[in-house]
Amino acid sequence: MSNFCCLSKLKKTVFKNTSGPQLAVSNNGNILSVTSSKVNFVFDKQQGIVTSYKVDGEEYFKDGFGIQPNFWRGPTDNDYGNKAPHRLQVWKESSKDFKIADAEVKVEGSVANMSVTYALAAGNYYIVNYKIYPSGIVNAAIRFTSADADEREAGLSRAAMEFTVSGATGVGAEEQRTKTSQLEVPRIGVRFRLPASMNQVQYLGRGPEENYLDRNKGTLVGLYQTTAEDLYHPYVRPQENGHHTETRWVALNQKNGKGLLIEADNTIGFNALRNPVEDFDDENSDEPYQFRNIAPSYKRVDENNIPLPEDQSLENAKNNLPKHTHAADIIPRDFVEVCVDMKQYGVAGYNSWGARPLPEYSIYANQEYNWGFTLIPVNNTSEITKKTGFAY
Repeated sequence: MSNFCCLSKLKKTVFKNTSGPQLAVSNNGNILSVTSSKVNFVFDKQQGIVTSYKVDGEEYFKDGFGIQPNFWRGPTDNDYGNKAPHRLQVWKESSKDFKIADAEVKVEGSVANMSVTYALAAGNYYIVNYKIYPSGIVNAAIRFTSADADEREAGLSRAAMEFTVSGATGVGAEEQRTKTSQLEVPRIGVRFRLPASMNQVQYLGRGPEENYLDRNKGTLVGLYQTTAEDLYHPYVRPQENGHHTETRWVALNQKNGKGLLIEADNTIGFNALRNPVEDFDDENSDEPYQFRNIAPSYKRVDENNIPLPEDQSLENAKNNLPKHTHAADIIPRDFVEVCVDMKQYGVAGYNSWGARPLPEYSIYANQEYNWGFTLIPVNNTSEITKKTGFAY
């Protein structure tokens, strides 16, 4: 490990190498694609995700689980303490069942540009612009619009505005947008899955221990080597873990060195684990809730103060109480799930029964955020440092 305290101030060189076979684009039904004899990049409008990213015959996304929006984390003990799993549930809904307001692809010069606009359940819009180079390098420039902005203020395309006007975003979108504007966002990012063989991890960022926006001053910015297995932290009750802040780049490789480099436009946060976010979310478990001493506060009563049936108490516990899950419940999956974040909000901790992250460590839905990263295929680990430091 080496300390690189000043690297964030280095100016990047504009990337100009556009060599490679000519790219062809297609917009056929639900499928947008960019292809050549070297590259295959496919977006499925129906699923709302990138389903294929192949370069020189190497498919990077496991089982079609490619780049997709992600605003949710496995609730921490402190999250349950401040009711975040219930209060911020709309961000879990915004991280699945995606609605595409607009999607287009075209060639400009030697590169292809694909633009996708998501109409989120929260009422915000998430606009992802992919720039695909003939070499197979892909830059993602991402914009999260303020919950306060209407379609015109958000600068949406005509097709996206027609989508929202038609009511395709759902009844009560304006009301939802007003509610969302008062909320924090657990994280603003994307996630995708790589083959389990790409478990060798190098990164330039804060480490080696996991660290979060409000818990990172005890870690140093440096160059670290580890594995996806070792990035996991086995909390007694499974929850969000393994995050790293202020990352300049992270590479995931096979043991032979072939893999994928992810370079931040500025800095990013990342998780790279052998489990999905869902494995760390208690609501996906069949275990019973942890009622314990606080059970009476969650038991519901009728107008005569007579307790309602227990099944209704259980219903009231949903997204309010953690469950009896344990570290032994976490079994590595056959993939590496990578979460790339603009940032994830803090974990708080002044107390565990109501305190939220401080404002400076929070992400507010009524603001606009712009960020990005670049996917760069590498054939061996020696290529990593040679391919960093460019602005795409």
